[in-house]
Amino acid sequence: MSESELPDPAGALDAATRLKSGTDHLQGSVTAAKDLVERTQAVAPLWGDDEAGRQYRARYVPTDELLKATKQITEVLDGLAKVSAVAVDTLVHADERSRQALPD
Repeated sequence: MSESELPDPAGALDAATRLKSGTDHLQGSVTAAKDLVERTQAVAPLWGDDEAGRQYRARYVPTDELLKATKQITEVLDGLAKVSAVAVDTLVHADERSRQALPD
């Protein structure tokens, strides 16, 4: 049993690591954007306080909904990265045990 169930375990682990890094970066960007919106809103209403600004805000996706959705997306991606890393690690160890138990 010389072939692995996983053609490129190092590449798969690298992909899981990059996915986790990308998720962390996304969460950092979302947090920075949220902070900017909150600071801006503290100074004046977003899109102005004239009629056009009020109408736009009335149809605009609320910040809380956007933040909630983005948080859910990053949690799912973070979970996917973790599960992927565990799955790859499990397959690699299973391959190693199989090779030891069933020599060529």
